[in-house]
Amino acid sequence: MAISTINRFVSLFDTAFRELPATVSMEDTERLAMLVHHAMESTKRVYHKSGHVFGLCEGMQPRQVLAALFHDIVYYQLDEGFPVNARVYLRDVTRQVGDALVLQAVSPHDTALALCVELFDFAPGQALPLYGGMNEFLSAVVAARLLQPYLALPDLIAVVACIEATVPFRAPDGQGKTALERLAQRAFTAYSGRVDGSDPAAAHDFADSVVWDAVVLSNRDVGSFAVADPGLFLSST
Repeated sequence: MAISTINRFVSLFDTAFRELPATVSMEDTERLAMLVHHAMESTKRVYHKSGHVFGLCEGMQPRQVLAALFHDIVYYQLDEGFPVNARVYLRDVTRQVGDALVLQAVSPHDTALALCVELFDFAPGQALPLYGGMNEFLSAVVAARLLQPYLALPDLIAVVACIEATVPFRAPDGQGKTALERLAQRAFTAYSGRVDGSDPAAAHDFADSVVWDAVVLSNRDVGSFAVADPGLFLSST
């Protein structure tokens, strides 16, 4: 018997939470699933719909699954704005300046937003780059704010880092470091500065494991770019 799209979302959330483990009621799990489903099945979208998410989640670890579920929840130019059900989590994050979204000041008490800003290496006052992580960053903010009540801090850092890694096509910086090498350093710093009792060796191990998960997820996210079928290519573009 076919399983409905919303039930597949519920199952993916529930399984990921159980495997971490994280204690989340079925009512809250269903609420999260409904929010993601509403965004991914928007009538404005032709691509980046639920099928893309389900393909990413298959065979993945729980942190990767949670990142995959949220990584495309905001697609500003396709949706002509923020998803209706996610607007409340983003209304204090940016302000419109002309055609750009400019990152607003971040309260030091807003752990979820501050973590996203740190891992994406953005700064208050900058215009979020449309093709350099804007949608991924905003998606990560929604994920972090919704998941923060349930996840241990290392798991929350890992989910945000995995979403950051789905920003495609970034060249090495002036020192020759790749985007993932830079992400590894930021994950190390985030863990070192936020997890009680952390030591450098533990922080390095954490950053290595997070970036490994992020590489696997990000490669799968653009996996159809290498296929000959233009239809498959376009479905993930």
